[in-house]
Amino acid sequence: MEEMVEPDRTIMIVSIIGLVIIWGSVAYHKFVQGGAPSQEEPAPPAVGEGAGAPQHKKKR
Repeated sequence: MEEMVEPDRTIMIVSIIGLVIIWGSVAYHKFVQGGAPSQEEPAPPAVGEGAGAPQHKKKR
C-alpha cells in the first residue's frame, strides 16, 4: 500500500482546490454581486406566471 500514498495525496489536494473554487463562487455571487434582489426591484414572476405561460380566462 506504500505506492498509493502519492495518488491519495493528489486526489485530496485536487478535491480541496475544487471545494475552494465552488465555495468561492458561491460567496462571490452572494456577497459581491448581491445575489438577493433588492426591495426596490419587483420579484421575478413565479413559475407559470411568466410571459410564455398560457392565459386562462375564468368562466362565468
